[in-house]
Amino acid sequence: MSVRLTGFIDRQISQATIGFSILAGQFTRNRQLRFAEQEGGAFIQLGNDGRTFSSLTLRKYLEEITRDHEIHIELKESHFLIRQLSLPVGARSYIDGIIRSQIDRLMPWKAEQTLFGWAIVQENKNDLAVCIAATKKTKIDELLIPFNDLRTKKIYCEVTVKIEDQRHTIRLPINHLSSMPKASSAIIRRLLSGFLVIVFILYISDLSMQYFIRSEIDAIQLRLENIKREKIELTNKNDQSSDEIVIATDLKRNERPVVEVLNELARILPDNTYLTAITIEKRIIHIEGISTDVTSLPALIDSSDFFTNATFSAATTRQQAGDSFRIDAIVTGRGMNKP
Repeated sequence: MSVRLTGFIDRQISQATIGFSILAGQFTRNRQLRFAEQEGGAFIQLGNDGRTFSSLTLRKYLEEITRDHEIHIELKESHFLIRQLSLPVGARSYIDGIIRSQIDRLMPWKAEQTLFGWAIVQENKNDLAVCIAATKKTKIDELLIPFNDLRTKKIYCEVTVKIEDQRHTIRLPINHLSSMPKASSAIIRRLLSGFLVIVFILYISDLSMQYFIRSEIDAIQLRLENIKREKIELTNKNDQSSDEIVIATDLKRNERPVVEVLNELARILPDNTYLTAITIEKRIIHIEGISTDVTSLPALIDSSDFFTNATFSAATTRQQAGDSFRIDAIVTGRGMNKP
């Protein structure tokens, strides 16, 4: 009896779970609204309704929706500049950071004035073809006035481009449009003050790290000079034991690779690159720093006989002095002088 009752309850729970899943899926789909731009600043709602709104009527309609909606807006391609970029397959994880660091060179606007999105349009064994759509934020702001300051979940701007007879949709997150209630001026001031304090602390930390690294390098170089001088003195003194000379030689042999690696990095890296951290684990060197031309660094490091397989191990991020980076490489030792 208990076995039958347990089986009946399990069947009822399974059926209820399936029903709730279907209902939840329908509810989630209904929470997404899609609009397409028409002539004269009008928008048509895509889906079952197919209603066309003017800017004023669309605003009134949108004010009645709840904050749980996700809005997608399809704009015309004529509002955007389209660029194509070729990248190696290994850069797939860092595409957004690479484009963000180069957007002011690819487009005629400053980075903070540019709204952009990208999509991979072609891929082969070695290369990726990336299509970038960008426009000036103020231009999009004028088009999307009805969508500003809404209590929505998320707002996306989309544009469809045609490349080699294939259509590709590029999504641009509208992060600069307010989708939450307006904050008071006092809150904004506090947030800006906190942000400036954090930036100042990071700047001081960066300077301190650079000073620390330079101090460590100077200390190692000074110690090597002292060891060289001691070796000469020991060689000139006949009454010194051979064991003392061997100890000084061993110290020099152990520290030489680290110093030569640091000297090699200082030689090959350009003047616009500053290192903030260097870690050597067995034969792997981890290099962190800031540069205004991060994309060229792996090739520069690989060009040295000291290193091989230099690759980005983290995404680059924009900083005030340039783009921060983290690169890992294998120390080959081929370029080091023999003791």
